[in-house]
Amino acid sequence: MLFHGREVVLVDGTTVSMADTRANQTAYPQMKSQQPGCGFSLARIVQVFSLATGAATMFAMGPYAGKKTGETSLLRTLLSRFHLQTPRNRYATAA
Repeated sequence: MLFHGREVVLVDGTTVSMADTRANQTAYPQMKSQQPGCGFSLARIVQVFSLATGAATMFAMGPYAGKKTGETSLLRTLLSRFHLQTPRNRYATAA
């Protein structure tokens, strides 16, 4: 499905907790506000879906690490040519 010559996609972002392993702690360290050894590693994920087919077309994952590491930052790494319809029915066109 195209809108003004651009593919229309849906985007959803969330956070996930992971198993408490050394590998996960290294890749996705706990927030500094947590006491060492308490809690699980957290990651932010963003997925892009095609409005035409419902298929997941892109995925990005990064550590939950405070400002400028949120879903919007992950989304910017993915989008370059899409019309974006947000969950709140706002829209923007990525250049």
